[in-house]
Amino acid sequence: MFEVVECEPDQEVNDGGQFEEHVARRLAGEQPDGWARHFPIGALGAICEMLGVSLISGKTATLRSLSKLELAIATSAGFRLINADKSEVVAYFENLRLSPGKPQDRPQAQYGRIYDWRKRGAGYGPEYEPLREALRQHILGSWPLGAGEQALDHVLTERRLHSIRTAAKTHDLHPKRLRRLLVDADIIPETDRPDFEVIFDANAAKELLEQASGSVAFSAAQKGLGLTRGQMETLTKADLIKPGEGGDSARPRFTEATIVSWLEFLGSFPESDKWASLTSISDAVRKHGVPTDRILNHILEGRLKRVFRAKEQNVFSSILIDKYEVYVLLKELNA
Repeated sequence: MFEVVECEPDQEVNDGGQFEEHVARRLAGEQPDGWARHFPIGALGAICEMLGVSLISGKTATLRSLSKLELAIATSAGFRLINADKSEVVAYFENLRLSPGKPQDRPQAQYGRIYDWRKRGAGYGPEYEPLREALRQHILGSWPLGAGEQALDHVLTERRLHSIRTAAKTHDLHPKRLRRLLVDADIIPETDRPDFEVIFDANAAKELLEQASGSVAFSAAQKGLGLTRGQMETLTKADLIKPGEGGDSARPRFTEATIVSWLEFLGSFPESDKWASLTSISDAVRKHGVPTDRILNHILEGRLKRVFRAKEQNVFSSILIDKYEVYVLLKELNA
C-alpha cells in the first residue's frame, strides 16, 4: 500500500525470479543444486548484487548508482553466475584480470569494486569465505606478486609467478631480450600478448634469470663495491642496496646492473688527495656514532656537498667527505 500511495508500485522484471525462487526453496528446507546453496541467504543476496552490478554495469559501478529495476536485473545476473559453478565465477575473475587497462603489478584496479568489497568492505565477513577464497586462489595462481605482497590479506613468503614485465624490472633485463630467452628455454610459448600478461613459473625460470642478469652472491657484491660485511648488511637492510631475486634472506643475490650503477655513482665524484680536510665514511661513522646508511643518505640527498674520492678508485671505501661539513650537518640535525 505504501508503494501505491507513493505512486511507486513494483515494476515487473522480465529477467528475474531465480534468486527469489532459490531463497524460497531454502526457506522451505530444500537444498537446491548449485554453488549458491553454500552461502547463507543474507550473504548470497549481497554477493548476487555485487557480482551482478559488475557484470551488467561495469567493475567500477556502485550499488547506489543503480535504480531499483537495474539492481533487480543485476541481482538476477549475479545469481546465475554464482549458482552456475565455482569455475564460472573464477572464469569471470579471469575476464576482469584481462580486461583493458593500464599494466598492473597488483590486482586491486583490475577487479574494481569486487576486490575492495572482499578486502575491506561488507564482503570481508566469514559468511563470504568460499567466494573470498576463490578470488584469493585465482590471484595467487595468475598474478606475478612478489614476496611480502598480499592477495586478500594472504602475505606471500616467496614469489610464485613472474610476468615478463616484473622479471625484467627485478633483474634489470630488457623485456624483448628476456622474452626471447624464455621462449628459447621453453618456459613460455611464442606469443604477442603484452609483457604484463605473459605469466610464468618463477622457480622454473630462476636459474635462467640469475644467469641472464649476471647476479652475484652477497660476498661477491660486497667485494665489488668495496664494503665491509657490516656495511653491506646495513645498506641492504636500509634498502639502499637492493637485492635481486634468488638466494634467501640470509644469502641474497645482487644483479650486475645494481653493482655497476653504484660503481658509476661512486665514480662520479671528483678525485682529491687533500686528506687533511677530508675523511672516509667509515671514520665519520666511528667519530660521530651514526650508522653508515645515514651518512650515505646525506650524500644521496645532496646535504653533503663536498664529496670526493681517492685517485683512480670508485668503490665505497674510496669516498671522502669534508670533516667540517659533516660535523656541522650532524650537529644541526641533532639539535
